[in-house]
Amino acid sequence: GVKVATHAAVGNDVPEAIVAHVQGQGCDAIVMGTRGLGALQTVLLGSTTLKVIHLADVPVTVIK
Repeated sequence: GVKVATHAAVGNDVPEAIVAHVQGQGCDAIVMGTRGLGALQTVLLGSTTLKVIHLADVPVTVIK
């Protein structure tokens, strides 16, 4: 009985595009995967998932 939808969006800043789309659609939550980079790689490259967690106003579930 859980309503689920998938969407695609285009933007220069991926985390901002994800959060803007979520806000525009009135979503209750975000579920996203992570590539499982190590701590050093995450620090050097940044993390889309981490940025979404910080920007989002709704709960974010991360699946590894």
